[in-house]
Amino acid sequence: MRDKFVAAGGSCDSWVDIDESRAVDAIECADGAKLYLFEGDADRSDFVKTELESNTDIRARTHIMLSGENWLIIDRIAVIVHVMPSMHGIIQGRNGANP
Repeated sequence: MRDKFVAAGGSCDSWVDIDESRAVDAIECADGAKLYLFEGDADRSDFVKTELESNTDIRARTHIMLSGENWLIIDRIAVIVHVMPSMHGIIQGRNGANP
């Protein structure tokens, strides 16, 4: 997932693991991107619902989510729009598909 994000134009020099019990794996970039892997679509969908309600960056409309079948990226709007064509995901967030 990290390699696909970077290949799509996302940048990061330093990744750290995130302790996120709702995901199979999660990492965060020092530049702000958060990448999550899930067991499947249902787990990812539940995570999206929670983040739309509770994530302060998404609620402030500075960040949105890009999601695939079992993955999710949260980052600034400009970064998500830039990587979306190569990642083939769906934008979700307060500025995207779930206002």
